[in-house]
Amino acid sequence: MNLMLDADEGILLQATEIEHYGEREDTLDELVLTNKNLIYSYEYKASMFAKAEQRLEKIPLTDIKVVNGKVQVMRIDHDDYGDVLQILFIDGTREYFSFFKPKKDIPLWINAITCAITGEDMTVIEESEEPKKKGLFASSKEKLGSVLKSDTAEKVDSSNKKSIDVNAAASSFTAGFMSMMDSAVQSIDSASKKISEFADKQVGIQNQPSDEPVEAKVQQVSEVAVEKKVTGMRFCSNCGEKLQEGSRFCHGCGAQVGQPAAQTVKEDVAESTAQESVRTQEYAGTVIKCVHCGAVISKTTAVCPDCGMRITGTAALGSVQDFKNQLMTIEATRKKSHMGMFSLYAPADPADKQKVSLIQNYPIPSTVDDILEFMLLAVSNIDVKLSKNTLMNNSSSNLGVMAAEMNKIISDAWVSKMQQLYQKAEILFPNDPAFAGIQRIYLEKMAELKMKVK
Repeated sequence: MNLMLDADEGILLQATEIEHYGEREDTLDELVLTNKNLIYSYEYKASMFAKAEQRLEKIPLTDIKVVNGKVQVMRIDHDDYGDVLQILFIDGTREYFSFFKPKKDIPLWINAITCAITGEDMTVIEESEEPKKKGLFASSKEKLGSVLKSDTAEKVDSSNKKSIDVNAAASSFTAGFMSMMDSAVQSIDSASKKISEFADKQVGIQNQPSDEPVEAKVQQVSEVAVEKKVTGMRFCSNCGEKLQEGSRFCHGCGAQVGQPAAQTVKEDVAESTAQESVRTQEYAGTVIKCVHCGAVISKTTAVCPDCGMRITGTAALGSVQDFKNQLMTIEATRKKSHMGMFSLYAPADPADKQKVSLIQNYPIPSTVDDILEFMLLAVSNIDVKLSKNTLMNNSSSNLGVMAAEMNKIISDAWVSKMQQLYQKAEILFPNDPAFAGIQRIYLEKMAELKMKVK
């Protein structure tokens, strides 16, 4: 495109695909800096179905405000736009520019605009040639994406000294960390040895002849429990299984904590005898209990109300899989279009409308695992380019009449579902470790969409 430059005007810097914010929001196809002007090149459409035309807008550098010799261009962290370049003009207005690589591009543009206005020579900014290191012990110098060339030998000496200090600290930390790991391995070996000894005793008790009197079995189990109790650890008086602190039922045999072993064994023998001569009474249905405290819970319980333990596994409803199956069923009904490139202007396929309805109306699950999996599914189906909070996206009709509009409507439906999932997780289990991961996924996607978190 012809930039229509003056005879004494030349290009100093240029970039493509720049997000522009200010009195209006749009995407600049090209941003060009000359020794006289800032030039915006962008596509303009009078309406959705109007033919796009390329426009060129020149902003004189003399319109940029200068205070006490300092050109008013700076890098800021904007609440709505993120890491952007801000330019303040003489009339008091401000404009913001979002670059693909802000850490590298924004300092380069600040330097170029300042030098173009003040007439100073530009400082060259280059990428560091040192190899980037990853991991825990990478120095702070190596983590920088780019560095300015050093002008004096004193700066080089200072930088080398800092690097040596960092490496010394890393070596000290490594020695301490390895010592801690050795102690942990020794503790694990000791615990494994104790567990092995206890398992050997249990096998010896179980392998005794079956015709041994019940009283003898009770006496042996009781002796094991008394022996382990001396060490300060709690064990089941019925089977010798180690008990978790605060448990009301044994995880090994299901016996109630505190009930005498003799009574438990005798009851088992009596029950076995009764089953041979008397018909037993059974109840239909399944009773779900918390594995930690034994409290009765429902299938939709995410956190046990008695002990606060997180419920996973068989209690999960598998609603995400059911949702995926319904989406596949809808896709199977999609009609194949024979209109080629004109299919975008055809009426929307009924399958797309059914998909939007399913996403919007499908009930939010209640378990931790299902909400996390549903959140990942929603985030992966959001088209940031279509749902991003920009002036162009907000001005679209969203009528859903034409096929070309359905992709944005479907993406917006996924955004809404993601927000619903986060709100429910925030209510059900805000203190669960899994919530931190759900929150991180949600905040990162909202930042990409340029949407405020309520």
